[in-house]
Amino acid sequence: MASIAPVKTETVDGLLKALLVLSRTADRVLWGRAVAAAVDEPLSASTVKVLRLLGHRGPKNFSRIARFLGVSKAAVTQIIDGMEGGKLVLRRPAQGDRRETKVQLTDQGRTMFRTIHQRQRHLVRSAVRHLKLGDIDRWIETLRSATVAMAKADRTFEHFCLQCAAHTNGTCVLEGGSADCTYLAHVGAT
Repeated sequence: MASIAPVKTETVDGLLKALLVLSRTADRVLWGRAVAAAVDEPLSASTVKVLRLLGHRGPKNFSRIARFLGVSKAAVTQIIDGMEGGKLVLRRPAQGDRRETKVQLTDQGRTMFRTIHQRQRHLVRSAVRHLKLGDIDRWIETLRSATVAMAKADRTFEHFCLQCAAHTNGTCVLEGGSADCTYLAHVGAT
């Protein structure tokens, strides 16, 4: 078996800085600025994540939302209470089991989700315009590979959901984007 050469400290520090700057920039542009430009009122990160989950994947129960956010059901209740007060979601009894409650977006919530999503797409399209033709596929593959390597280095994927499931195709980046999401498999179809 071939041994792996040690990576120089300068290389590690350069990659660490690049990853942290990319993470901070993406967070600021795709979440902070996009959300602020799309909606009139400030929204918490949890509210935006719930909007994204329900907008892409439809109504969910409290357990599913809690697992997705990595918080307790009590915390989800507080988040949903705030969203309900803002007329973004409704609680409905689940079909077949009236003891279970499903959370779904209202028309206002769907509009807000679409507005945020369109703004994020616009910002990504603007960024892509600065790339050479053909670079986008290499970017996507590089970002996926970096995500997989980082998660595997700390076995992170066993501790929290990377939130891939909140996107329309429901595939997981840890499996190269071609496998069913482990989050969805763990919580069933509800």
